[in-house]
Amino acid sequence: MSGENERLNPAIKTTTIGVRELREISIFPLAVGEEIELSDIITDVVVKFVKELNEKGKKEVSLAQMENVEFVEFITNLIKDNLKRIIDLVTDQPSDEVLKDMTNAQFFDFAEIVYEMNFGGSIRKKGLAFVQKMMGQVAKATKKAAPKKKDKKKKN
Repeated sequence: MSGENERLNPAIKTTTIGVRELREISIFPLAVGEEIELSDIITDVVVKFVKELNEKGKKEVSLAQMENVEFVEFITNLIKDNLKRIIDLVTDQPSDEVLKDMTNAQFFDFAEIVYEMNFGGSIRKKGLAFVQKMMGQVAKATKKAAPKKKDKKKKN
């Protein structure tokens, strides 16, 4: 990328894919509406997966408590059912071509970039800082708007 493009689009990342011949693809940040869509996709998969575990008699299982086989099944379902849509959201390449050129290791590099770009790292910090700032403003406004209590001294 030229210096001008980096300045205009600092969040765009590239990654290398290819089974026989390597090539770079660009990964673009998601718009807020697309982040919501991706979050909904992931939430739907998690809900469906937990429901399946519950039907198998495993109650209240968190991702941290899953057995390796269950975790692999969870990731496989997420990928199988939604990968083309996710690739379409974050690249300008046809998803079928990207999938034909992507190894498993390259996929996990790709997934990590997508996550960090849109949900992790500085985005999480900025989001937390924003929420804290807004909560502080709300607290100040509430304090100012609250009726002042008169100091009543007890008479002895």
